Amino acid sequence: MADQSGEENKQTQINTMTIHSENMNADRINDASNTDNKLKRARSNENLSETEQETNKRLKKDDIGNELGELKTLMYDLAVEMKDMNDKVFERIENLENTFAKNIVENMSKMIDNKINKEVNKVKDDFKAQMTTVNKRIDGIVNKLRSDIKNIHTEVADRVRTDLISSQAGAITRPIHRDTKFVVKMLSETDAEKTDSELTKNWVSAIIRDGLRLHDVRVVKATRMESKGNRPGRVIASVENEEQKEKLMKSKRKLKYSRDYQKVYIENELTSEVVEVDADIRN
Repeated sequence: MADQSGEENKQTQINTMTIHSENMNADRINDASNTDNKLKRARSNENLSETEQETNKRLKKDDIGNELGELKTLMYDLAVEMKDMNDKVFERIENLENTFAKNIVENMSKMIDNKINKEVNKVKDDFKAQMTTVNKRIDGIVNKLRSDIKNIHTEVADRVRTDLISSQAGAITRPIHRDTKFVVKMLSETDAEKTDSELTKNWVSAIIRDGLRLHDVRVVKATRMESKGNRPGRVIASVENEEQKEKLMKSKRKLKYSRDYQKVYIENELTSEVVEVDADIRN
């Protein structure tokens, strides 16, 4: 019994080992089959991958070419735009420079013109002022010469008359003026003087006081002579003494500078003979 049981156990172990061996063989076969399938699939996959790779490479090349073309186009457009922008910038700068230079030239020209005009006007004003001063000086000199010439003429005429009187009388006995009398010519005449001789005296006193500025010369008498023609009649007047008459005759030239009496003249009162000689000289 024991032997039989051992035999059975051995047989069982053998059967188990056989089954296990078969199973292992089956697994090997399956593994080999699977490996073969895998290799087949791998080969197939490799074949497909090469095709796809070629296609992908071509696609990539095309994409790269397209991208490069687009990039070139963009770069070209960018270059064109930059060139246009650069040209516009330079054109703008050139315009600004030209405008700036033109404005500078115009402003400088205006400034120079204004300065020149200002200086010219200043010179003109100075010249006018100097000419005005010169003209005034010339007028003063001319007036003085006229006055001097008139005075010289008067002195010469007086001297000639004196010489003539002296030659006729045989000797000089006294000055041309006689006593304290003198003559006033071109003094305005009024009708009231015909009835009131004091008015004539007051007129002569006003001439001496206001026209000649002599306050110590007093008129004692004044008589209006009959007028001849359109001119007022002469006035024969006299002062208190010969000293007053001398002051009067020395100052009579001032009347021509008087505003109210510049047309009035004062002369010596002469004898009829001297008046005739004076008329002969004037003629």
